[in-house]
Amino acid sequence: MKKNILLFSFLVILLGIFSTTWGDLITIGDSNATTNDQIPINRFYNYSTYEMLYTSSEIGAPYIINKVAFYKYSGSTTVTINNVSIYMMISSASSLPTTTVSSPYTGYSLVYSGSFPNTLSSGWEEVTLSSPFEYDAGGNLHILVVKGYEFYSSSRPYYTYNSTSTTYLCRGNSNDGSQPSSLYATYNRPIVRFDVSPLVTEQPPNPATNPSPAHASTNIPKNVTLSWSSGGGAPTDYKIFWGTSETSFENEQSGITTTSFSPSNLQYSTTYYWKVDPHNDYGYASTIATLPVWSFTTMADPTITEFPHAESFDGTTFPPFGWTHQIGSGATGWQRSTGSSYPTVSPYSGAGMLYYNSYNLSDGSNASLFSPPINAGDANMVYSTSFWMYRYKSSYSSYTDKVEIYSNTTPSLTGATLLGTIIRDYDQAPVETGNGWYQYTFEIGPGAENLTYYVIFKAISNYGYNINVDEISFISVQGGNPPNPAINPSPANNATSVAITTNLSWSSGGGAPIGYKIYLGKDAESMELIANQAETVFDLAENLLFGSSYSWKVDPYNDYGAASDAGEIPVWNFSTASGIAISPSPYNAATNQDATNRVLNWADVTGASGYKVKVGTSSGASDLVNMATVNESQYYSFFKLAL
Repeated sequence: MKKNILLFSFLVILLGIFSTTWGDLITIGDSNATTNDQIPINRFYNYSTYEMLYTSSEIGAPYIINKVAFYKYSGSTTVTINNVSIYMMISSASSLPTTTVSSPYTGYSLVYSGSFPNTLSSGWEEVTLSSPFEYDAGGNLHILVVKGYEFYSSSRPYYTYNSTSTTYLCRGNSNDGSQPSSLYATYNRPIVRFDVSPLVTEQPPNPATNPSPAHASTNIPKNVTLSWSSGGGAPTDYKIFWGTSETSFENEQSGITTTSFSPSNLQYSTTYYWKVDPHNDYGYASTIATLPVWSFTTMADPTITEFPHAESFDGTTFPPFGWTHQIGSGATGWQRSTGSSYPTVSPYSGAGMLYYNSYNLSDGSNASLFSPPINAGDANMVYSTSFWMYRYKSSYSSYTDKVEIYSNTTPSLTGATLLGTIIRDYDQAPVETGNGWYQYTFEIGPGAENLTYYVIFKAISNYGYNINVDEISFISVQGGNPPNPAINPSPANNATSVAITTNLSWSSGGGAPIGYKIYLGKDAESMELIANQAETVFDLAENLLFGSSYSWKVDPYNDYGAASDAGEIPVWNFSTASGIAISPSPYNAATNQDATNRVLNWADVTGASGYKVKVGTSSGASDLVNMATVNESQYYSFFKLAL
């Protein structure tokens, strides 16, 4: 009896130390403190990144962390906090010195992604983790809060912190241009509250949670990737079941070590049922719990079968039916817009257009918009795409915000063919005459039995001005036609001061050319055929003349004729550099020059590979130096001037 009393007393003591049960709260820090800062989220900047370290002694025991909250001290309740990702990690680190922490945040687990609440004037702002984190007390807990792009607000919230001096247990940074990666150490660690449940070991894991697509979703692409979150219990792998029956699944796959899976051979307009069975060394979740069964219904067949087919982006749904959107990097991607700024642009036609916010997205940010499948099964047809893009030259004229256009037989950039590139600045390729909407056409390719194409529009930011696109069309034309005229000449039309060593280049305008005839002359009437080749770059056999004007044209052809057979082709003009040396030193008519060691200099002449030098004692004379050859714009005099 005495032994039982002692055991009971020991359990009571344990419960006094670890009194946490399901849904209990652990608070680290003093919420009554008045010290406050814009940590872990800084809305005064477009981006912020902050990391905190909470020690195992502060947390106290192993738990499943289900929710996390930070104490808001003050600030507006109307400002939104979007694009927030929260990561957690366990490590042996005892402090957080200044360092670099950047995407993809290797070693951290993403536990939440979405908006962060800001509804209280003061109090705990809490989120429920989409992936509960299993804290095993084997080290200290890192919490990394990454707030992606959202235009800054002066009405920002402040959060209560306690100083951890003399140990740095927090680091972070904020800025407007891009996601901070250089994180600076600070003693100002925000107080935190965890909603936890016991971490149970030595049994099978819990059922999975947070299915994507959400249960009973409709209009899902048939190439969907299914994903889910761990429900806790330390699963090491998963078995997935799917099929058209809610009770007897036709398909299964085991040994999946990630929380996503892409089933194959799904059909349009079909309802599918699926479930996930988490597994560890102690068995499957299905042995201790009933697994939830989820469903989704695939979209109707979006394949484009009639041509021409146009997408004007006038509908409010984005992406439009059958289109898919993928952000490569950056907080936002392609969007539908009814009008944008930087530059100020209205749709080319109708109520909407495509818009990419390269004005605010950091250099290298990118996103891709994939067309619906295009039925290119007619071998007698050639398929093309055309669209309108707003070209704009700004003070950021050297910035190459651009759209790359690809084609592929699958909805993927992997293995895709680059059809062309349009840079937002009209002074860059393809060069245009001013701000405005311009139409561009690219050939996708010829048809073939059972062939499907996808066209991909990839926007890439150079942190310049915004990109606007409208009226994307898909066209099929009867095979056997001559190709379209060539485009994108270099030198550009009406270019000046062109080097005499220039080559001539251009791009295909579509229509499957197999070769090009190149014509060149001093004017449009005197042009002569100078080459017939398959390449789109031609190197002239001899240098051009200085200070001369030239006209040229390219006539693409295929087995069905030349572009000139179908209509007029463009004639382009340019003029070469003058070839006259300028900016002499000594300057013209200079006096009192050193007669014993004279160096003659002049400005480089575009395209010149060498120079002939004459020096004389009168204008035009060469009695001192007669046509000396030099390879640089400088001549060292070895003659004696009269003293």
